[in-house]
Amino acid sequence: MGENIVESVNYNQWLGQKQAEKCAQNLNKHGFNAHFFLNLKEARTHILEAISTYNSFGFGGSDTTRQLDIIEKLKQQNTDTTVIIINETLGF
Repeated sequence: MGENIVESVNYNQWLGQKQAEKCAQNLNKHGFNAHFFLNLKEARTHILEAISTYNSFGFGGSDTTRQLDIIEKLKQQNTDTTVIIINETLGF
C-alpha cells in the first residue's frame, strides 16, 4: 500500500509539472514572456539575472514573490536597485 502512495505522489508531481510547462508554453504563444522553474532557487536566480541591468522594477505582493526573497538578496548584493511591491490587498 505504501508503494501506491509514493507512486501517486510522484504522478501528481509529474502531472503538476507538465501542466505548468504547458501553461508557460501557451502564455508564450500569446505574447507573454513566461518561464517554468522546478524550484524557488531557480526562479530567484533567473529573476536576479533578469533585473540586474535595471535601476528599478516592480512586482505584485503575492506569497510566491515573498518566498523568492528578492529584496533580501538585493540587499546582500549591495545594489542600489529600487523595488516597488504592489500591495494586492489594496487592489492596485
